[in-house]
Amino acid sequence: MTVFKRHGKWVAEIATGDHTAAGKPRRTRRIAATKADALRIERELLAQRDRGTPVPRADLTVGMMLAMWIEDMHTRNLAPRTIESYSQICRDHLVPNFGRHRLIELHQSHVNKLVKNLAANGYAPHTQRLVRRTLGVALSYAMRNDLVFRNVVSLSNPVSVPRRKELRIKPEQLAAMLAVVQVSPNRDLIATYIYTDMRRGEAVALKWSDLHLDEQEPWLTCERSYTATGGKFEIRTTKTADSKRIVSIPDDLRRILLERKKTIIDQDGYTEEQLSDMYVFARFDGVLPRPDNLTKEIRKLGETAGIPGMGPHQFRHLFATMLHNQGISTPAISSHLGHSDISTTVNIYTHKTPGGVSQVGHAFQNAIESIVSVEDSSKENSDG
Repeated sequence: MTVFKRHGKWVAEIATGDHTAAGKPRRTRRIAATKADALRIERELLAQRDRGTPVPRADLTVGMMLAMWIEDMHTRNLAPRTIESYSQICRDHLVPNFGRHRLIELHQSHVNKLVKNLAANGYAPHTQRLVRRTLGVALSYAMRNDLVFRNVVSLSNPVSVPRRKELRIKPEQLAAMLAVVQVSPNRDLIATYIYTDMRRGEAVALKWSDLHLDEQEPWLTCERSYTATGGKFEIRTTKTADSKRIVSIPDDLRRILLERKKTIIDQDGYTEEQLSDMYVFARFDGVLPRPDNLTKEIRKLGETAGIPGMGPHQFRHLFATMLHNQGISTPAISSHLGHSDISTTVNIYTHKTPGGVSQVGHAFQNAIESIVSVEDSSKENSDG
């Protein structure tokens, strides 16, 4: 146990209780600005050691810890896209800013400064919060493995993210959107986005075996997604456990899908059994449409309909809004959307069995019909 001064700074040094590979007692040091601070640090380290908790290494850098964390993620059942997202944030933001910092010296002021610099360099609040949150998750791993005493992210200033912008598309504009979609080779897929609230990759990954179109209350199972990982698209399980769900099929979409199925059987000669394991929206050569290209196409169709800034996810927001206007409860909407947290549904502005979700399908069908009937009525009045 030693407290001494070196190069103008006070040092607290203790034996950690274990030994080096050569069999010598391992020691660790901490730098302090004053002798009082050094004595306090010495007491804390000794108390930590005497409780039987490993004393964090003084030479471990933030970059080394992040590398250990990422390696640990590969040993657990995490989606490759999740690991890739965390790894990219480490490469782009955390390692350049903190990589050479000693882990035990990381302070909440460093986190606050990082967020401030991100804002100054034009990064959106959402990105600022994501970078801060990623560091917090990494430090939680470090705490569980006795690499640090505390998670400084929890002590730093939170990042405020503005609420989502208002809907690009209003319910009264849906009739115009439905009209322009008819010219698209992907019209059946886009109709599925409109009528079911499915995420972009979820609808692309549907197989015919997922559809139950002959039931009195038609429904589909959502359990896969066509997702980008490492620059390539691949079929994976859905986003979260709650994303795996049953989705009601309104009458209009049922007719669209039945007609598509009949056309494929008549033209290509497939049997019902052969069709079962095929993707609903695959091209004739079996290739699935790229989700990023679908986003571009829907944006162009939206511009044609006089609705700039459209994208597949806007249909989910519209779906939730229209169901809310029909009197469907927020928990039911949240379940149908596949949200793991009901607050996600609430901040944007049910029941896991076919019978439970049927009310959602009927409600949305009623909302569509009311819009179309108003549109037709206005045309008749103008013609008269």
